[in-house]
Amino acid sequence: MTTKPVPETFLPNQSSTYSPPEREQMLAMMRETSNAFYKRARLIGCHPFIEFAGLMNEYIKVCRRAHEQGIDFTESSAHSGKPLDFRSYEAAYLGEKLGCIYGPSLQAPENLRAFLRAAGLNYAAVIQAAPVEGLE
Repeated sequence: MTTKPVPETFLPNQSSTYSPPEREQMLAMMRETSNAFYKRARLIGCHPFIEFAGLMNEYIKVCRRAHEQGIDFTESSAHSGKPLDFRSYEAAYLGEKLGCIYGPSLQAPENLRAFLRAAGLNYAAVIQAAPVEGLE
């Protein structure tokens, strides 16, 4: 999908919600930013760094779907407690990307515990559902 370049002067309103046209502009700018990042990251040549483009694109895809459902995706975050409509295969994709970037470093139980806590995830529930040695 080709997007029309967004002017550098675009400034969304500073209220807590955004209009559909403002969100549309935001999505176009997000896609443009992700595309530019991907091009530069490929030139750099560090594969794990390139994977960040995948994370950005997945976020944009989920935000696009929310926008098409009339949801202001900018209100969905850990800070608001409002989730985006997220499917299990999308969660798996994020796991794949984060695993490529940080996987071996996060496998140490103390790092995984710290990661889950900082992400605001209930690591006790995760451990109960799928026990991980050293995290009990």
